[in-house]
Amino acid sequence: ARASAMGLTDTRFANPSGLDDPGQYSSPHDLALMAAYLYRHYPLLEQLVTTRNGSIQGSPDHKAFAPTNLNRLLWTYPGAIGFKTGLTDDAGTCLVAGAHRGTHTIVLVEMNDPLIFTDATALMDFGFRRAG
Repeated sequence: ARASAMGLTDTRFANPSGLDDPGQYSSPHDLALMAAYLYRHYPLLEQLVTTRNGSIQGSPDHKAFAPTNLNRLLWTYPGAIGFKTGLTDDAGTCLVAGAHRGTHTIVLVEMNDPLIFTDATALMDFGFRRAG
């Protein structure tokens, strides 16, 4: 129901993890729409997907953690938005990312691409050149 409300026409969720499942699928177009929708409507997400490193203090219930975002674009591409990296047997190496520059925000999706960060840089450069 949520996917339909977001305008996604080629997505079906079968589990909350995003891991391979025969009943779960999405298209690059739908993943881009989903990322743009979440970025626009959930301000906390903007903070999370642009954060390189974090720090979670330990407590009596768990040890301290220092998570690092796996999206290398956050270190190498100005204005990068690191939505999601991923790797599964069925999908291969995938990336949902973007960048904000001036008045333009670009979202890109790559699926089964072993050169996700190199190709993402070229695609975003192309998009920003086209956007003017």
